[in-house]
Amino acid sequence: MSATARQQTLFAELGRLLGFDDLTLAEDGTATLGFDDLVVHFGVPDDTHLTLFTALGDAPAAGETPPSLLEAMLEANSFQSGTAGAVIGLDRNQSIFTLSHRIPLEGLTPDHLFTCLEVFVDLGESWASRLAAAPDPTEHAGPGTALDEPGPFPDPGAGFIRI
Repeated sequence: MSATARQQTLFAELGRLLGFDDLTLAEDGTATLGFDDLVVHFGVPDDTHLTLFTALGDAPAAGETPPSLLEAMLEANSFQSGTAGAVIGLDRNQSIFTLSHRIPLEGLTPDHLFTCLEVFVDLGESWASRLAAAPDPTEHAGPGTALDEPGPFPDPGAGFIRI
């Protein structure tokens, strides 16, 4: 989809806030900017939104992601409480973890878009670092280690209030 005049204007104003005089979306409504080690892709999925997307890092083979990391990602995604409105995901086709944010255009100002981008980049860098530092579950001391031993099953009623 091509960018609307509103999306082009917002992106150009964002460029000025970032110190670029001639920042524009491509004809297909996309753009890519780099911030330190994080590459942020911009897109226009429709005429009412602007989308930010980044790859956070390589995803291990299915079943090899440390459970504690998956739990942290799910917790962050829960009501987007740890992602400031963005969503952490998995692109199994490319074997990467992703962060994306769909921003409504209605009422969006260049300053607010700048703030959204700033928060998005900070979150992206934080999660990319966290993923890079995650232990490799396939590297352990051998049979009998904590990774090989199943833990006790949790009490399905724990944490619930019964009335």
